[in-house]
Amino acid sequence: MPAPPPVDSRPARRPDSTGARVALAYLAFVLVGVNASVGGVALPAQMADYGVNRATFGATFFVFSAGYLLGSLTTGPLVRHLGLRGAAVISTGVVLLACLSTGLRPSFALFVALALPCSYGIGVLESVLNVYLTTLPGAQVRLGRLHAFFGVGALLGPVLAARILRAASWPTIWLVQAAAAAPLVVAFAVLLHRDGEPTPSASTDAPPSTEAAASPPKAAAPPSTEVAAPPPKNAAPRPDDAGPSLLLGVLRQPAVLLAAVLLATYVGLEVSAGTWTYTFLVDGRGLGDLGASSMVSGYWLGLTLGRFVISPVTLRRGWSDLQTMSACLVAVLFAVLLVAAVPTTPVTAVGLVLVGFFLGPVFPSIMAATPRLADARHVPTAIGLLNGVAVLGGSALPWLAGVLIQDVAPWTLMPYCAGLAVVELLIWRVLVRGLRAKPPAAGASPSTKALPLAATVEPLGTAEQVASRQPAVSSGPAAPGLAAIPGCPTAPGDRPAP
Repeated sequence: MPAPPPVDSRPARRPDSTGARVALAYLAFVLVGVNASVGGVALPAQMADYGVNRATFGATFFVFSAGYLLGSLTTGPLVRHLGLRGAAVISTGVVLLACLSTGLRPSFALFVALALPCSYGIGVLESVLNVYLTTLPGAQVRLGRLHAFFGVGALLGPVLAARILRAASWPTIWLVQAAAAAPLVVAFAVLLHRDGEPTPSASTDAPPSTEAAASPPKAAAPPSTEVAAPPPKNAAPRPDDAGPSLLLGVLRQPAVLLAAVLLATYVGLEVSAGTWTYTFLVDGRGLGDLGASSMVSGYWLGLTLGRFVISPVTLRRGWSDLQTMSACLVAVLFAVLLVAAVPTTPVTAVGLVLVGFFLGPVFPSIMAATPRLADARHVPTAIGLLNGVAVLGGSALPWLAGVLIQDVAPWTLMPYCAGLAVVELLIWRVLVRGLRAKPPAAGASPSTKALPLAATVEPLGTAEQVASRQPAVSSGPAAPGLAAIPGCPTAPGDRPAP
């Protein structure tokens, strides 16, 4: 009688839901883009409804910036204690409640105050999704697409708001956003499950022991009847888990601070060009309203396309992320100088599209580089800091551009943008020296220095491979030590970026 086939005692491998999680992140960023862009269309109706002028209404912008900065800076502690799922669910829920409350047409004072929780939730959500995608293979491409979907939302938002205002009042715009946020809360709670999170006794920073993999299986030990004593209720948190300690740890890392200044300069350039180009074209070049607005739309369209296209194309051609970033920064400078030097309408239109196109990959590329700029446990806080400082740059530098346009002349916009592009290049050159000088991870070949950031880390085998004593086969690179972050996957999926 033939012997029965051996029974595979290994646990069944669960379906990989990485693609669904990434798609959910993209959808969330569409909502973030819509939220950022509907305000300009709704602004006249809101001022007329509340009977306030522009100066009074401007208080909402300061409150929004403060909330976003606060959310970005507290992302690290939130992820540390609640995990990515908890932080994503709470931040999206806060945005939902803030939009719902705004949609009920509160008093003007409460309307201004509600900008704080709304921007806080958006700041946390943006940082959390950036943190999550930095842990996946192909992080540079995925982050580029993530921020491209922000551009999709920013393009859809004004059209959506205009259509709503034709049939209803401005609060309806915020009720629609609340309705869009509700399924996101549920989806984050379901899809960002805790599978793959490290257990307290498991270290995910070290490769699996070859001794354990080569030794024969041992008999299972009987279950222990001892019950672990719970931690004291009044036990003090560990110093490295405290929010202020995480932030101070990040502030002591010069590379992160330099990247924050670079990102602030980038956002200042992006927002300055997007905000003041219309004035530059109408008052400085004498274009009509329709032509000027179409060129501004071309700039934002170029920004969105650049985030979709550039990183995938350059990676297929074998360029490293450092080479792509350097080429884009140089191209931005030349495109800005082209717009400044050649005042003809066709060249200006093409030049503005090129400015946006080559600006596109800069923000996601810096985010993708963060795991190499900061220690593993500081990555969420570092990404939050970068997001928060970017908001400051996006507020102060466009304001300065407006001062120059008002006190000097509209033509100053392009030289001002060129100056910011030069500052970006100088800061990036310093950062590149540090990134190239950083040794590759243990076990990686020297040639990995020329590979994209996500490919410079030694891949670990899956738990099933170790348990079955198979040689570890890479299922995709992962950022070093990021599995120590609650909610980050310990084994990346083996499918290409969706």
